[in-house]
Amino acid sequence: MVEARLLAAHNCGVVADSVVDVLGDLRLMLNRAAAAQAFSNFGLAQVGNVIAAGPRSTDNPDPAVYVGIGDPNDATSKQYAQFRASEIPSLVAKRGPIATQLGHQWAVFVYAEWENNFRPRIASAFGCLPDQVKAAVFGDLRCLRHDILHHGAVATEEWTGRCGVLRWFQAGQSIVIEAEHIAEFMSLVPWDELENGTSVHSTG
Repeated sequence: MVEARLLAAHNCGVVADSVVDVLGDLRLMLNRAAAAQAFSNFGLAQVGNVIAAGPRSTDNPDPAVYVGIGDPNDATSKQYAQFRASEIPSLVAKRGPIATQLGHQWAVFVYAEWENNFRPRIASAFGCLPDQVKAAVFGDLRCLRHDILHHGAVATEEWTGRCGVLRWFQAGQSIVIEAEHIAEFMSLVPWDELENGTSVHSTG
């Protein structure tokens, strides 16, 4: 651990959160993000079952499925998405486009929270600069996020290929993040290192 360098906030008399408090908030955020992905995927399966069991008629064998607020037959309803019933099974499949998007959203959200919220707060707790707080699992998530946002969610050697602990995808593979990946990620968060300061390294 390097010698602490006080931030301007400390010099102004602002008291930083304790590292224990920050890590408690980080754990809560990660738990909720994981639950959002898991519960949403559970819901996808239920949607598939409901649509499969829905009414059909000979004159309308492939009815429209609306997403919105209110009765779709009411002119005052607010519809913001529409599909055919026949489209739903592939949309809500385990590795289908919606489940894939949920995984991408998990990665982008978790990294954004780490980089813009928790990393600076941990740095403040230790009196160092945010760039001095290192955690390989979040660094790897940064690489995955980059390929998700800038390379059409296809792994590249330049970014995903640099992952040291989250070795989930080879260059050229589609990035599809599933429950097993999130479980592994959660198991690799270095809580002890973050708490005792051994995750803080010199930037020079």
